Amino acid sequence: MSIEIKEIDINRLRPPDSRHYADPVKVERMGPFDRAKYIAIAVEKVGHDYVIQDGLTRVEAARRAGLTKLEAKIYSASGD
Repeated sequence: MSIEIKEIDINRLRPPDSRHYADPVKVERMGPFDRAKYIAIAVEKVGHDYVIQDGLTRVEAARRAGLTKLEAKIYSASGD
């Protein structure tokens, strides 16, 4: 397994099969997106897209703030 950290296009992020959207209560509780407090999301590379493994609420807050890229820890089983 390889791990890479980089900024990725927010439009290439996909929710996991187990949870298709961020909990609106958690998004509201989080408040406006604050890059100073941001912790990189964790994603798995699947083809040309990335499946969110941790950070669905942060992604939704970033989208609402108009961000187009987010820093992510990218996990790849095949070393893609």
